[in-house]
Amino acid sequence: MKIRIIFIAFGSVVALGAGQIVKAQDQSPQPTLEEAFKQTEAGFRKADVEMNEIYQGVLAKLPPNEQSKLKEEQREWVKQRNHSAATEESTQESYVKDLIAHGPPSPDERAGDDLLVFRYLQRLTNDRIDVLKKYIRAESDYPPTGYEKIQEVESPTKDFVLQEFGKPPPPDSNAAGEKQVWIVSKTDPSDHHALPFYRSDTGENRNKSYAKASYKISPDGKWIFREQNDEFGVESAYLYQHRARTEFEKPTAKSLDDLAWEFFARTIKKVGRDDLDQYVVQFDSWRANSKKVRLLISGVARRAWIINDWTCDYSLETGKFELPAELQKHNSKAVVRVSS
Repeated sequence: MKIRIIFIAFGSVVALGAGQIVKAQDQSPQPTLEEAFKQTEAGFRKADVEMNEIYQGVLAKLPPNEQSKLKEEQREWVKQRNHSAATEESTQESYVKDLIAHGPPSPDERAGDDLLVFRYLQRLTNDRIDVLKKYIRAESDYPPTGYEKIQEVESPTKDFVLQEFGKPPPPDSNAAGEKQVWIVSKTDPSDHHALPFYRSDTGENRNKSYAKASYKISPDGKWIFREQNDEFGVESAYLYQHRARTEFEKPTAKSLDDLAWEFFARTIKKVGRDDLDQYVVQFDSWRANSKKVRLLISGVARRAWIINDWTCDYSLETGKFELPAELQKHNSKAVVRVSS
């Protein structure tokens, strides 16, 4: 039987046959297939236990709304892990789930398949452990060791400052570097909290870019708007809500730019987020006594459409987007078709 499993590495999909894996690990003496399977299964189950312990520890430190978001993220990750371990040529997803739950009888005619599956599961689980370890920072890490202060922004209320710290990537590296943002009391510097990270669907930190971000703090000091340049032609936006003292939390699981583009696509049905080659969401102003934030949306779609400062309001009270009548004339000219 031909056995293959799919690995994702550096953005490329690589198919490795069982023979290639054995050859790549050609050491003497070679363990039997049954011995290799038992070692790999044990390694995966150890990693799975460690991941669950770290997950429970992180969960216990989060406020209720953050707990529900992490639970949903973890459920989705487990689902995707099990699904990606199933390949057409080796096994089915239902078989992977049963394999994880019970393990196969041994010796087993599918031992070759099972060895590859457990090896893949172990790698994914170790990657998830690294993500969970970085999910929450210990308060004792302030100021963060090995980081340099990039900027400091004072709240309009004068009671706290936002401090952005960065760690540049190693020389000759394509990594994005690291970033931490802290809110520090001006009267009692021992009162400080890190801004939480927004994460992608796979759990990756979206806010680690070393590049200097732009921060707008609402006049009442209850909201923070973060504008971040991710790459050429791509700027994302994030929102944070005051919880207590120097602690801010994410009011939504998705970033504000994701929500804004979803609203734009529902409103302007001829252009969707997936059509965009460049996309930018920028801060315009706080409105209605810090109850709303006005956004500017720009981008290029399929080299056929140009979006230039299409404007909308986001209500901080209802969590919904609005299009005031005063914006109708401007927005009618903000989306232009440049080619057919």
